[in-house]
Amino acid sequence: MKKLLLTLFMIPLFGYAQWTQSFEGATTLPTGWSVINGGDTNTWTIANLTGSTLLAQDGTNIATILYSATAHNDFLITPSFVVTAGVSDRFSFWARSRDVNYPEVISVKLSNTTATAPAFTATLAASIAPVSGTSFYKYTLDLTAYVGQTVYVGFLSTTTDRFAFDIDNVAVGTVQTCFEPSALAYTAVTNSTTTLSWTAPTEAPASGYQYYVSSSSVTPAATATPTGSVGAGVTSATITLAGGTNYVWVRGKCSDTSFSPWSSAVAIAAPFEPANVPYAYGFESNQGWSAANAGTGNNWAISTITGDPSEDAISAAAEGISYASYSFSETSAANAWLFSRRINMVAGQVYNVSFKYRIADGLPYSENLKVTIGNTNTVVAQTTTLFDASDIVVQEWTTASGLFTCPTTGTYVVGFNCYSAADKNQLGVDDVLVSASLAIGDVSSSDFSIYPNPTSSVINISNSSNIEINSVIVADLNGRTIKTIKVNNVANTQINLSDVSTGIYLMTINSDKGSITKKIVRD
Repeated sequence: MKKLLLTLFMIPLFGYAQWTQSFEGATTLPTGWSVINGGDTNTWTIANLTGSTLLAQDGTNIATILYSATAHNDFLITPSFVVTAGVSDRFSFWARSRDVNYPEVISVKLSNTTATAPAFTATLAASIAPVSGTSFYKYTLDLTAYVGQTVYVGFLSTTTDRFAFDIDNVAVGTVQTCFEPSALAYTAVTNSTTTLSWTAPTEAPASGYQYYVSSSSVTPAATATPTGSVGAGVTSATITLAGGTNYVWVRGKCSDTSFSPWSSAVAIAAPFEPANVPYAYGFESNQGWSAANAGTGNNWAISTITGDPSEDAISAAAEGISYASYSFSETSAANAWLFSRRINMVAGQVYNVSFKYRIADGLPYSENLKVTIGNTNTVVAQTTTLFDASDIVVQEWTTASGLFTCPTTGTYVVGFNCYSAADKNQLGVDDVLVSASLAIGDVSSSDFSIYPNPTSSVINISNSSNIEINSVIVADLNGRTIKTIKVNNVANTQINLSDVSTGIYLMTINSDKGSITKKIVRD
């Protein structure tokens, strides 16, 4: 269903009617909602997850409360509504505790007088504790004991130094007769398909299930035409994927005219076609990278700085707003792998793999990072080590690189392995660049000056070492050549980019001493 503030009669009043709220439209509290902050400085807010690796249960917005070193005592309070038998005697919502190492728990309270903290004397649920992770879980509470009364419902957080608790799709209605499935999962991803499975609800739908596939994370409307369906008792389907991230929902079909709500979405990344060299990646969008946990600690994730940078231990990405991050586990050692998209390479060519790395501010612990290359995105295939550093303590972005001579023409995957004991530090990686080198050691990026960068039209290339430039190639971030410019073996030249669309590009300078690749911005 489209995320709007609804009532049964399509009027913007709560009263006796059914209603839903999923916090779309703005990052301010919806009309009629309120917050009581009775503890620390952090409290319930509305957050927009656009650009984040996290999904809302529906749409892009959630209600959330973040950790603090001092205790919460904070209510998120619904507008008042009248509990009416068969109309508004069930209260449901979806909840998520984000981090398995810092599980959050809330309670749900009710007031039949005012929206003040002392008035919430009735407990509807003493412990809402969803399994920690990225998934939302649905909770439904019985309000029949309050039929005829005007009530407020309050979500109460009282935790200290945990992490984040999210709420979405709050609804007031009646007894549900057709239920959505849960625990969506997928296996056997190919370039175009995957096998999707789910868990049937306790009361399985009589006519099977429908599924919906989209490139958008916005939950489909109840009237949306499903992508496909399966019969009664079937809890899996083969899903056709498009390139990039695919979002999939499943709902129960109880009859030809009766359907459950859509389930929580699962995000599936279809494999990308191999990239060409030069190839750059800054974690600002999905480009087919993957992660694998070969140990007992945490795994790699994408961190996006969308709010106050001080809330993140690594306060900024090396470039843009996102970077790859490994966050330590207090109890388990790290052996986490981050794998690049497949990259086309040619036998005999020497390639330079450069990247930036750092650890978090303010923690007196180090981290270890190994960078490798192999034929596939599996640990066993990562047989060549390009870089290995233990006890990393640098707390600012630092550039490193490694060289790889390709033995056989084909596709290769770069691996980033965070390995350390338990309770260490947060490790960040950003700005990965794979480029070909024609004469390693004869020319380096520092030999050339490129300015202005960003540019709206002309970019200047110069060097003081009389290195003769013979051509310049401009490519997009997938390695597709946009422009090739022949140069008459001069040390200084100008490249006109006025006919190139705005965006980030890779510029390879070929010279008599070799080649280097630099990232440029056309604004």
